[in-house]
Amino acid sequence: MTAQTARLLVDGNGQIIPNQYYDSVTNSFIAGAGGTGISVGGSAVSSSNPLPVAQTDGLSVSGTVTGTLAHQATSGIPTVLFTTSMLNYESITVQVTSAGSSCTITYEASEDGVNWQSTSGLTTSNVGASANTLTSTTALILQFPRKASNFRARVSAYGSGTVSVVGTLSKAPVAQLGLTFIGGGLDRKSVV
Repeated sequence: MTAQTARLLVDGNGQIIPNQYYDSVTNSFIAGAGGTGISVGGSAVSSSNPLPVAQTDGLSVSGTVTGTLAHQATSGIPTVLFTTSMLNYESITVQVTSAGSSCTITYEASEDGVNWQSTSGLTTSNVGASANTLTSTTALILQFPRKASNFRARVSAYGSGTVSVVGTLSKAPVAQLGLTFIGGGLDRKSVV
């Protein structure tokens, strides 16, 4: 028995391009039925029966703003550092590599990609005694669980300098061990 190598044509979304067959005579893929078809679960690969392709863990996103673009944040125009889909991911870790001076980064989630709501995360140094945060003003690392299908980081207030963030999506959920308040009003008791 000799070893054979499989070759597949995959589009930019990781899906097999349908109706392509491997021709062992020409050692290439051809459009037609003259070769051996590719199948999944007993059915030919097609747009309705794609070959499953695992999505990688650790997908990176990033963004940087400075100068004129960053000044838009103070006039109410969203200055988005990055927006990413959380589809197939359970959490995102965001590192602020440069916080600028007197700048605020706000973290938001959205189901429709149009209407955004603040979302909270915790620092990676949290041991159960840190409060969740919706914004950051210093260089740090925050972890956010998936709370909607989209996540973004944006500059909501700009002073000066460069604001840069990088993020890594993960298939693993992140535990949100923050401060918990029992009761209401001024008689709050924190539980760790």
